Amino acid sequence: MIALLYPIAEEVGGKLINNREVRSLLIGIGEKSIQALESFSGSMGFAVLLGTAAALDTKLRVGDIVVVGSYISLDGSRISADIEPHSLACSILEREGLEFHDGSSLTVPVFGQGIHSNAAMILNMEDFYVAKVLRKRGVPMVTVRIISDLGGRETLSKKELRERIITSGVILRKQFVVPFLKAMQR
Repeated sequence: MIALLYPIAEEVGGKLINNREVRSLLIGIGEKSIQALESFSGSMGFAVLLGTAAALDTKLRVGDIVVVGSYISLDGSRISADIEPHSLACSILEREGLEFHDGSSLTVPVFGQGIHSNAAMILNMEDFYVAKVLRKRGVPMVTVRIISDLGGRETLSKKELRERIITSGVILRKQFVVPFLKAMQR
């Protein structure tokens, strides 16, 4: 079974997909994702972590897609991406003719931490935790994020950020999730 993992419902971009081959899971923000994954009793053959992220790299813009090649925690620990799922995600985006970035993701436990870091391309609160749990379970995974904000280089109200997250979820679903699931069914 393919597990589509989303931190929050706003990032889904439509209805949750749940059938025999695909299961969508809302895993929560930050360290809550560890508990959600550890309590999930179903089998996962493959996992895709999807959602939004803040840009740390100044070349990134809102709406840019990033396929995560390595996961970094705030203490500097690193986990490399699983090669096969990572390559698959990149090839699907290339086949769709979409521009994307391949980069590292810094995971922080508290919103707003790490904004001035140059250790990674993007910033979020789940990637490292999810990679660590799934690696321990032997589940290959890939993370595909879409930039929703510029990591402190702009001021957004909570309403503006929420609207961007929802819009980003719709874009990511259309540009990556749908083509990805079609490719997996072949």
